[in-house]
Parts: sequence; structure tokens; C-alpha cells
Amino acid sequence: MKRITFLLLSFLMAVLSPNPVSAQNNSTLTLSVSDTPLNEILNKIEKKTSYSFQYSTQVIDVRQKRSIHVRNQPIEAVLNILLKGTDIQYHIKGKQIILNARKKETKKAPEKSKGIVMDSKTREPIIGASITVEGEKTGAISDIDGRFEIEAPEHSKLCVSYMGYATQLVPVKANSLLEIWMSEDTKVIDEVVVVGYGAVSRKNLTTAIAQVKPEKIP
Repeated sequence: MKRITFLLLSFLMAVLSPNPVSAQNNSTLTLSVSDTPLNEILNKIEKKTSYSFQYSTQVIDVRQKRSIHVRNQPIEAVLNILLKGTDIQYHIKGKQIILNARKKETKKAPEKSKGIVMDSKTREPIIGASITVEGEKTGAISDIDGRFEIEAPEHSKLCVSYMGYATQLVPVKANSLLEIWMSEDTKVIDEVVVVGYGAVSRKNLTTAIAQVKPEKIP
């Protein structure tokens, strides 16, 4: 009799105890929905699992429609698929899944580089030197004191040029004043120019000149 009573109690406990498989809940999830509002999908997940969602409708858009088709996937994999391409991120804490807006990456504003352009021989500032960022269209001109300011990405190079001087490529240095010493371009200075009254060196030429190509002469 005692044996029968024990068996009966064991049977009743097995019937009344929660079915461990019913929570496809704590292990994997099967879900198939198409073009359905996100909040409805979240409700379905809550019904199929032991997880609950916490979120604010003022922070995230749960009315956006999503589609998902998964079979026997862990909750993390399901959420990764469901939220892919949205601005929503999740954090699992125990049996709660907290949804928040994904932090937007802020673009770093280009740093401004400052410098001064001077003649290496006379030690005088060069007015009107052209400063450009190598490979970009950003540019600046040195002022009456030879100074300039230009937006230049870190690790870029500045191309500094001025008529009669050798062009320089100068690496950008963060938080420092660039001192650019320019030297005369001897190739340009020593070029001989033929004029109506003879031939003179370009560096000694004081009058205006114009270049005429041979093919233009009749």
C-alpha cells in the first residue's frame, strides 16, 4: 500500500511540475514573422520565453516593421537578427532585456593647424604663400605676417608653395605652430630669359615678360 501511495505521489509531482521543455524559453527560440511591428514581435518573444522587455517608446521606435525567421536559436542570436539595421541596442540582465537607442558616433571635427612661412635667407615672412592639404581641396594663404591657419586631418601633409621658391611638403603636427622656412628655387631664378634687348637671368629681370610658344609664331 505504501509503495502504491509513493508511486502515485511521484506521478502527480511529475504531472504538476513545470515542463522543462516548455521554455523553449530558457534555451532556444523558434519564430517566424513578416512585416510585423516590432512591439508585436517582442510580445511574441515574451510569450514564448521567460524573458521580458523593458523600453521607452520615447527613446526607441517599436512601431517599425520587422521580419524574422529563425528556428531553435538562442535569444542573443534572435535579437541580433531582429535588431540588425536599427538604431536599437539591447542588454540582457537576468530575465530582463533592456532596449535602448544605440549611441551615435560623433564625427571628430578636423583639427586646425597654424603656422608661419618665412624666407630662410632673409628671415622675413612670406606674404601670399599658398598652403593646401595634400590630396584635398582645403587651402589657405599666408597673411602679412606670414601666418596661416588651415583645417588639416592628423597625420596629413601641407603643401606650401610660392613663386620663385621650392615647394615644400610639411607633416602636420598637433598642438604646435609650424615654422616653414622656404628657400629660393635656383632652377627658376637662374633661368635665362631672352628679351628684345638681349638675354638676362630671370632673377635680374625687372620688367614684365610673356612666353610665346614656337607654334604660335606665324
